[in-house]
Amino acid sequence: MYHLAVDADWRRHGVGDALMDELERRFVAKGALKCKCQVVVGNEASAAFFARRGYEAEDFCLPYGKELVPGGAPNDGSCQG
Repeated sequence: MYHLAVDADWRRHGVGDALMDELERRFVAKGALKCKCQVVVGNEASAAFFARRGYEAEDFCLPYGKELVPGGAPNDGSCQG
C-alpha cells in the first residue's frame, strides 16, 4: 500500500476501515504475509488509525525514496502532490 486518504468530510465514518479491510483481504488472497505502511512524522491521527487496526511502529528499518520525475513529488513530508 502506498497512499491511503479519506476526504475530511468522510473521516470517522468507517471509510478508512472499509478500505483497509478490503486491501488486507486482497493481500491475504494473494499470499501476502504482512502489510506495511508509512505514516508521516507528526500525523498522529493516521498513526492512531493504524495502531487501532493492530499495526505497530517498526524501528528496525528506514524508508528510502527516489524521485523519478524532478519536481514530481514533494520532499517535505507533506505527501501531497
